[in-house]
Amino acid sequence: MQITNTPYANYTGLVQRNTLSSDANKGAAVDPFSKVKTDSVSISDAGRNAEAKWQEISQKYDVTDISGHEVISMAQDLYSNKLISTDEYLSMFVPQSIDDDLNGKRDHLRNMSLDLAMQIKYGNSKEGIQSTMDVINILKKIG
Repeated sequence: MQITNTPYANYTGLVQRNTLSSDANKGAAVDPFSKVKTDSVSISDAGRNAEAKWQEISQKYDVTDISGHEVISMAQDLYSNKLISTDEYLSMFVPQSIDDDLNGKRDHLRNMSLDLAMQIKYGNSKEGIQSTMDVINILKKIG
């Protein structure tokens, strides 16, 4: 049994005719992959330096055992090296209370994660939630 009048059969024949059509000058089949273009990417010195700065800052700070003053300093290091945005810089540290001891050590990554959970639970704005998520991702990158 031969089925020749279906859309798939017609399409298959069209594909075969287009990809196997003869080259008039050479009498050979046309290679559909012969005109593959490649793109190149170059990384600027600033891009290479940025990765080195991330590594340097990651070695300097432990986001799971860090004081408030150190968080502020870390945010300043990240911002001054153009590794984070102004919004991320300002969102990096929010005092836990009005009496927050900036000298006391804390697990800043855990605290930001708990803060995010509270924002989601109590319906903070999408922008606020996204900002906190961005900071958490930065803290995870630092380690």
